[in-house]
Amino acid sequence: MNLSDQPQRLFIEIRGAAYGGSKNVRLGPKLGHVFPAGKMDTWRAGPVLLPPGNTLAELRDDLWNVSHIPLLVESVRLVAPPAAESR
Repeated sequence: MNLSDQPQRLFIEIRGAAYGGSKNVRLGPKLGHVFPAGKMDTWRAGPVLLPPGNTLAELRDDLWNVSHIPLLVESVRLVAPPAAESR
């Protein structure tokens, strides 16, 4: 949630592990990551531009119907880019 009245450029950071095989996830039409099987990994997606208010960010697995590999998520964070990158 962006509590300011201005759009914010942020990274969405997801830390987790795939169980039973590697896990390919998508966030929107352009961002994707493969979490390796049985290994904790961190994906920093973006930066993305979040408008003021609530924003729904949906992770998608286009192969779920083929292989039911779960992603065990430890944390999801919004991270500000370095000052030089946020302009």
